[in-house]
Formats: sequence, structure tokens, C-alpha cells
Amino acid sequence: MGCSAIRIFGLGLFLVTAAALPAQRGGQKSGGPTYAPPELIVHGSIVLPDGMAPEQLVLIQRLCEGRVEATTYADSKGRFSFNLGVVNRGPGSYGTGTTPSGSRVSNRASLQNCSVRATLPGYHAQTLSLDQVAKSEKTALGEIVLQPVAKTTTVLVSLTDNDVPKNARKEYESGLDDAAKSKWKDAIAAMKKGTSEYPKFATAWLSLGILQSSQNDAAAALRSFAQAIAADDKFALPYIESAALESAASQWSTVVEHTAKAISLDPDSFAVVYYLNAMANVRLGEADAARKSVTEGLRVDQDHAYPDLEYIDGMLRMSNNDPEGARTQFQSYLARTPDGPNADNARQLLTKLQTAK
Repeated sequence: MGCSAIRIFGLGLFLVTAAALPAQRGGQKSGGPTYAPPELIVHGSIVLPDGMAPEQLVLIQRLCEGRVEATTYADSKGRFSFNLGVVNRGPGSYGTGTTPSGSRVSNRASLQNCSVRATLPGYHAQTLSLDQVAKSEKTALGEIVLQPVAKTTTVLVSLTDNDVPKNARKEYESGLDDAAKSKWKDAIAAMKKGTSEYPKFATAWLSLGILQSSQNDAAAALRSFAQAIAADDKFALPYIESAALESAASQWSTVVEHTAKAISLDPDSFAVVYYLNAMANVRLGEADAARKSVTEGLRVDQDHAYPDLEYIDGMLRMSNNDPEGARTQFQSYLARTPDGPNADNARQLLTKLQTAK
């Protein structure tokens, strides 16, 4: 990689790193007016194709005109509810670029062009439109089915879940229910109790780490993810969560290590892994490895949940003397996320490319 390319990356990709990876989960103070938000409670449920609720924490997000906001988690039965009038600050992001927000809904009309999404790595992020809420008094959103990306779900669940004793599972489910109610301390305590009663409970370690990260305790979260990996090294999700936290801490070599492991377990299910891997390789000056990850990430990202892959691709093409390709990718990125974390920089680079014609 040439020096000019390194300068280009230095200009733009720090914004990708700041795209609210798990280090920015929760813990922020709300801004804006101090009036009480309106009560506009919506509810729904999450199920897998077999009709069962997922074992893992499932993040619920609100999407409005390119903005992605964390709202809540589903409980142990897959049910969720939240107040559309204000965005909750506790949930994590699964490395998806979620930005906790203090925005409030002042009227139903403002909900048009908004939707609710269930997010879990390795599954298609199905969305439900909020138009019905905007147009009527109906607040039941219905059921969201999480469809696995791959034909097999062996890396999406831990084999240790089959041997969890009843008391440990009861504590874990209590933790899920507390998280769905934003009772973060109670949720963490229940998860800790579940893992103490069954130390090989990889899914509980994973969920505990996510909750610890949501409360800005990155060190504890990384320890929990390491315990999940030790309990089941074929379980991909703890590698992904570790890499997301390590990315936020600029631990690029470790990010490459953990994302490479997740890719080796399943190269076709996790677009977020390629996003994190590409970003880390850019930071390490490994342009060829970054290009490979971007290409694979764009292939896997059928839901276009990671538009920053297109932004990174534009940067790589620009550094590789491919202005037309760079222009196309920046335009595509802006079309998907006009208010995204790299939007201003993408517009500046498009202007620069136009001027250079």
C-alpha cells in the first residue's frame, strides 16, 4: 500500500470506527428538552422459523430515514415492547452501527418511513413498518421471523445449551426478562448467577458480556466473551462481539484474529465480521486483505445492514486509482445512509473526484 493511500484512509476511516460499535452502548446522558415523552407503546414478538423464541439476546432497533436507534431487547419468550416516544439507552448494537439517540416522537406522522428491526448476527434482519402506527391507533406490530442466513445454524447456537440444568436456565431467562424491562443491574446479576451454576453456559456468558458492554464495562464484557469461547469454541457469536469491542479500542490485530476465526466457522453468514475485518486491515495497512473482506462482506450483506462496507470499498478504490468505482460506491453509500457517520466525508470525496475529472 502506498503512502498516498494511507493518507486517504487516515482522512476518512476514523469515522467508521466511530460508528457506534458496542463501546458506545448505553451510559450516555439524554439531551434535548426535559418534557416527558408521549406514551406510545408498541409491542411485538420474535420467533425462529420453527416458531420458538431465540436463545440469545435479540436487539430491537428503530430505523428512520437512515438513522438506526437501539430500543430494547426481546424477553425469554421473544416478546418486546417499547415507547416510541423516546429511545432507550441501554441496548447494545451487535456491532451494527447503532447510535443511541435522545430523539422523541412528537406526533404519529413523524413515524412514516420508519420501521422496527430485529437484529441477531447470522440472521436476516426482518423489518416491520411503523406506517400502521402513524395512520391508526394500532400498536401491535405483529411477529418478526428471524431467518438464518446459512442452511445450518450450528455456529449460531452453542451445543452447551443442550446440557444446561434447569436452575441455570431459569436464571438466564430471568436475565432476558429483566433486560427487556431495562433492569440492567438485575439482568446482569441473573446472568452471572446462571453462569456460576453452569460455567459452560456459553450463551449466558455471551449475553452477560453484551449487557456488561451496554453498561460501558468493556473489560468485564471481554472476559465474559472469552469464557463463552472457552465453553464452546465453535460458537461464532462471542468472536464477533469480542471483535466489535476490540475494534472500538483500536486493538486491530486482535480484531483480525477474532474475525478470521468467525469467518473460518462460517464464511457466509456474518456481514459484520467482514466489515470489522476490513476496517482492521485498513488500519494495519493491509489493503489487499481489506479489499478481500469488503468483497466478501458485500456478497454476504443481503440486507444492506452495513453500508459502510461500500464506503470502505470507495476509499480502497480511490487509493487504487479507480475514481469511477470509488464514485459509484460513495454514491451508493449516501443513497442508503444520507445521514450516516461517513456521509459528510463521502460528499467531500465525491466533490474532490468530480473536480479532478
